[in-house]
Amino acid sequence: MKRLLLFLALFVSATTHAQDVATDSVADVVDASGRVPLAVPAVPVYGDTSNENTAERILFFYSDINIDTAGWVTVTETIRVYANQDQIRRGIFRSIPLFRAERSGRKKRIDIEVKEVLRDGETESYHTKEKDGNFVIYCGSSDVYLEPGKYTYTITYTSRGHVGFFDNYDELYWNITGNEWAYEIQGAAARFHMPPGAVLKQSACYTGESGSKASDCTMRPDADGTPVFYSNKALAPQEGLTAAVAWQKGLIQRPPPPGFWEQLRDEGGLVLGIVGMLYLLYFFYARWNRVGRDARERVLVPMFTPPFRWSPAMMRYVYKRKIDAKGHTAAVIHMAVKKVIRIQEDEEDKYVYRLVKGSADTEVLSKEEKAVYTPLLGGSGKSIRTTNGNHYKFSKAWKDFEQSLKDQVDIKEYYTPNWKAWWQGTWRMLVWLVAYLVLTEGWTVMLPMLFLLPFCAGFLAMFFFGIRLLVRGGGKLEGIFLLIFSLPFIVMCAAFLFFLFKGISIVSMALLLIVMVAYVFYWILIPAYTEKGVEAKAAIAGFRMYLEAAEERRLNIVTPPEHTPELFEQLLPYAIALDLESQWGQKFEGVLAAAGYNPDWYTGQEPYTALSRTLPGSLNRSLASAGTSPDSGRSSGSSGSSSSGSSSWSSGSSGGGSSGGGGGGGGGGGW
Repeated sequence: MKRLLLFLALFVSATTHAQDVATDSVADVVDASGRVPLAVPAVPVYGDTSNENTAERILFFYSDINIDTAGWVTVTETIRVYANQDQIRRGIFRSIPLFRAERSGRKKRIDIEVKEVLRDGETESYHTKEKDGNFVIYCGSSDVYLEPGKYTYTITYTSRGHVGFFDNYDELYWNITGNEWAYEIQGAAARFHMPPGAVLKQSACYTGESGSKASDCTMRPDADGTPVFYSNKALAPQEGLTAAVAWQKGLIQRPPPPGFWEQLRDEGGLVLGIVGMLYLLYFFYARWNRVGRDARERVLVPMFTPPFRWSPAMMRYVYKRKIDAKGHTAAVIHMAVKKVIRIQEDEEDKYVYRLVKGSADTEVLSKEEKAVYTPLLGGSGKSIRTTNGNHYKFSKAWKDFEQSLKDQVDIKEYYTPNWKAWWQGTWRMLVWLVAYLVLTEGWTVMLPMLFLLPFCAGFLAMFFFGIRLLVRGGGKLEGIFLLIFSLPFIVMCAAFLFFLFKGISIVSMALLLIVMVAYVFYWILIPAYTEKGVEAKAAIAGFRMYLEAAEERRLNIVTPPEHTPELFEQLLPYAIALDLESQWGQKFEGVLAAAGYNPDWYTGQEPYTALSRTLPGSLNRSLASAGTSPDSGRSSGSSGSSSSGSSSWSSGSSGGGSSGGGGGGGGGGGW
């Protein structure tokens, strides 16, 4: 019995407290001046409403929404806050979206006009500005600070373009509180005054974060049938209350289609974006056509001798436009074929080679080969092992080798990267990107995009460059590596960009995609071969045709050279330099086996008939290791469906809406 009495006492106390909260919510609106700016219903309040709770919060948010027959919406918001000079120092600000997304993805600009701002029933100073696609109302003065306490702000504004026109009804779908408040909203309600003569056909309400279809809310009509919506719980930061009401058609005259100037105002950013895109496409083409277009391609003629009497290393330098470890390997094997050195597989370690002085004079060597020979075998020593212990000598040999090649060949005579033209296109693209995103999407989308796009463009360029290597030749292994390496990052970029793009229009997405793809192609194509470079590229391509051809009679070579072990040796370094050592070796396996091939320039355990497939790779790794410092590798420690019809957006009253949908919305905070 005692327990029952205790329970009843607690129940009565809780009920009385709830009634006090509701009553206080109304009384708070009028206690400062005795003037009631609006008939505010008793808004249920939830959460910690005690005086001990000093956290800044919205005690209740009430919105009175009037729709007239011209389609204008007049909104009066009564916002009761508790301020403790944390964020709410001068007052609050109310942020309302300036654009409403249509079903087509197009963003329609919305007009907003402030009629009145009150604080505790008295006229309050305010100023407005547009920021990140929102219309922001700052309540208060910059030089007046509030004392800690409770304040009631009343904001009245008008807007147009929110009524949805469907087949069987018209509708207002309205985000009452907005979903971008930084504070808890302990109570929320809204009264919808439909146009004169309207009969409520259907309604719905939603609560939670943006996109939530939760419906912790109730619609209770007033005595005159006016629908009033209440939240059934406190709304956490970033949560809001959204509602929609529908009535019979014919009460509101549908506005005519927007005129030219109105469309230009609404789509000014889009128009500038399209004009800018067309300019960029023209600029990319014009600059590429002027400085990036390769000279006229030469007819490919198969050649069975090295063009221009180039050494293997020099040919690889022009072919790859860079000096790499495989060029070192081709040079060393060329020195061995000329009998200036001998290559011996080390008896103690099969991954180590010994380079031994040969019988031939060094005068037969090219300049870059002499640059390698001198630090390695130019002294009194007769041999040198490819180990880290000889790091200094090998490192010097490779540096001298590279310098010698650069002294002999000015790669810019063959190929120019056109960095100036690349930069001219890049900064124009970035200016367009920033301007377009700021005008159409705001800074909240633009800043992450600016951070992500350079990385994504780089990986996309890497992917296309890999395709280019596979299609045009010049390094199939490198091309495959670039494709495999870049693809996961491209997928990640696509996921991040999809997350950012899901809120922007399809047109904006298409413009960005067109510009970025065009820029990637510009980035790849703006480097160009000169006349001399095109001639060299054609000659090298003709020589490669001979080296890799399985049936030479199809090449229209009048007198192809006879396949002999001597020819195999003579052109093996060139095949290595042009990444064709396997194809070259396959052509000679039968000839070498029949001749019992046993080269005097190489000694090792590998089959000599398969020398072209095994030696270059293992020697390349050994030489690269020898040129690396021993310390370099160590580390240091309703139905859910929307109504069809001609409305520009989906219906909310049919049950297919969500929290944060419809017109209005936004959020606010303190300043």
